[in-house]
Amino acid sequence: MKGKAANSAKLGPVIKWAGSKRELVNELYSRRPLEFKDYYEPFSGSLAFALRLYQDMEINSSQMFLGDISKPLITTYEVIRDDLEALLSSLDSPEYSWCLDKNERAEAYHCIRESFNQLLRQDTLEHPERIKLATEFLYLIKTNYNGLYRVNKKGEYNASVDLATEGEKKIFDGKALKVMSGFLNKEDVTVFHGSYEILVETAKAGDFIYFDPPYDTPFTQYDKAGFSWTDQKKLKRTVDILHKRGCYVMISQGATKRIKELYKDYHQDFVTTRNLINCNAKGRKEKNPELIIRNYKMLGGLLKM
Repeated sequence: MKGKAANSAKLGPVIKWAGSKRELVNELYSRRPLEFKDYYEPFSGSLAFALRLYQDMEINSSQMFLGDISKPLITTYEVIRDDLEALLSSLDSPEYSWCLDKNERAEAYHCIRESFNQLLRQDTLEHPERIKLATEFLYLIKTNYNGLYRVNKKGEYNASVDLATEGEKKIFDGKALKVMSGFLNKEDVTVFHGSYEILVETAKAGDFIYFDPPYDTPFTQYDKAGFSWTDQKKLKRTVDILHKRGCYVMISQGATKRIKELYKDYHQDFVTTRNLINCNAKGRKEKNPELIIRNYKMLGGLLKM
């Protein structure tokens, strides 16, 4: 990947996402393969690690393939890429402003949440509906309690409104969205909505795949399908296939006993991070044990299995 424009120095995540790698990005970056071809990230979330890689002038990857199973997440990235001005105009509408009066705030939030869920139920969206979905998605994750995107088993967004914050609150950053739009419009960046299995089908020897799946914890409901232990084992089989194909693979996961056992043949680094999404400030200061798992040596070459 070639050197980027000067304004890419301000490039950063525009979406707060549960499981975001903002806290872990330097640990991940220090463990990246020194050289690789294309880059794949099937659980993209906030794109924190992908953006960090992209801004490095030394990365020689020719293409970035960024995907996620979440319909509103990927639709929002596509709208930021393709319809930025319409999105900014929509976000600037009074109905998406922050209400200082908490009763009005709750009423506005619940109304928009219902509208958002109606859009989620639709199989296809027309152009104006895509703009609306992206607008409501950005509004809801900024005005909900604790910045958590969560759905129930029906696929309905059910996070509650933030009634704790006093005073003004900025709903969106137009400049940050413009920089993100520039990144997503690069010829070497592809955004994909779908499963990780489909996204990595084209990965070849020398490519780098970073998996950031839902962690092995009770809460995995970012999508109505969830992510069970069966899904964790299925992902491991995909990792094994990619290893045999000659790909560089890195996975971030919670440091649970069964995850350690599942990936026992791979290199594991133990790290700790803060939980940035917690119901109280004390919880956000607590350290969470995590694993960075990889199938390659730091000085080059794949591990022998």
